[in-house]
Amino acid sequence: MRTHYTALLLALATPLLLNAQKAYIPNGGDDLAIVDVATNTITGTISTPAGSGPVGVVFSADGQRACIANYGGNTVSIVDVPNDAILTTIPAGVSPQNAVFTADGSTLYVVSSGDNSVLAIDAATYTTSATITVGQFPIGIALTPDGSTLYVANSAFGETTVSVISTATNTVTGTITVGDTPTDIRLSPDGSLAYVSNNGANTVSVISTATNAVTATIPVGAGPSNMAIHPNGTELYVSNVLDNHVSVVSTTTNAVIDSIPGIEFALGLAITPDGTTLWALTPFSAAAAVASTATRTVETTLPMSFPNAIGNFINGVDLTAGISSAAPVAIEAEVFPNPFTAQATVRTGQELRGAAITTVDAMGRIVREQGNISGRQWQLDRDGLASGLYTVRIAQPGSPVTTVKVTIE
Repeated sequence: MRTHYTALLLALATPLLLNAQKAYIPNGGDDLAIVDVATNTITGTISTPAGSGPVGVVFSADGQRACIANYGGNTVSIVDVPNDAILTTIPAGVSPQNAVFTADGSTLYVVSSGDNSVLAIDAATYTTSATITVGQFPIGIALTPDGSTLYVANSAFGETTVSVISTATNTVTGTITVGDTPTDIRLSPDGSLAYVSNNGANTVSVISTATNAVTATIPVGAGPSNMAIHPNGTELYVSNVLDNHVSVVSTTTNAVIDSIPGIEFALGLAITPDGTTLWALTPFSAAAAVASTATRTVETTLPMSFPNAIGNFINGVDLTAGISSAAPVAIEAEVFPNPFTAQATVRTGQELRGAAITTVDAMGRIVREQGNISGRQWQLDRDGLASGLYTVRIAQPGSPVTTVKVTIE
């Protein structure tokens, strides 16, 4: 039996057409400000559960999901980015502060600072598959582009280590000695170098990811904390929280070449994907400072409540790129056989490009997620799901969400 569905055309564009480039910024309490970074405006708010205390923000590679680390709630919230809606909130150790998705979106690694560990979470079922013990009070985390290695900064006062984790085995395979109180980690675009801000040593350590050896130590300002790296890899930006400026480091010479003044105690740095604008979150000034990377000056400030973030809080994907403002085109989808026992085939009338596929059970719980789906056909596997009725949601940028009802016997 073959079941065929067509989503209804919408007269108005879906929410993802509203913000060409968005940021999620923890803004005090349990709220995230939704910011259009092209127009420097707050367009909405996402509220996490009471007592969450969100602080860490990371987007998936396809830009469709965000993980919010809720330090106060010992949880992480997963956000459906096109619709600015929380999909689920799950337990995540003690005082989670940071996270990273694998490139294919299948696994989420969460830094659980309070119990000195990193959690490997299946991003389809949202269950923890491994708990990896690292150093004291980890905060910074970075994943190499090939997905093979995690670097974790152990940030307790007096700590001087970065833990190296193999994602194949989810075990610590080495420890690298850096400066006092390593806080943030950023990788060069090609993944060959890792930069570590040493908050207690006023330096940045440069690590070769080929040898896991420190190849340079760069003096910066006082209390280096958050960092951001230019998309072309030529410059590293370092927030010096104790002397109120951002250092501009040449990655060619491993030396400070300039600074951006007037940024008070920045607790959060992120750069737009085109590399033109650096955002610095200054909670004690109740504002976000927006600086030009060309002139290295603050061009404007956006008043906020108490903005602060760990991680890259600006989405690296423009969800509206190439999308017309006309009404979106519906996706046609068919499933066969339906009902099925072990496996079914899903076909679409249009070519999918970077679609997100979500399977929801009869209780409304997400039981499986697949990201970055392209083409016209893919397999829907039972993979341990119980018999019953399920809804498969197909979210394609520029189209309304298509839902397909399937029955597993």
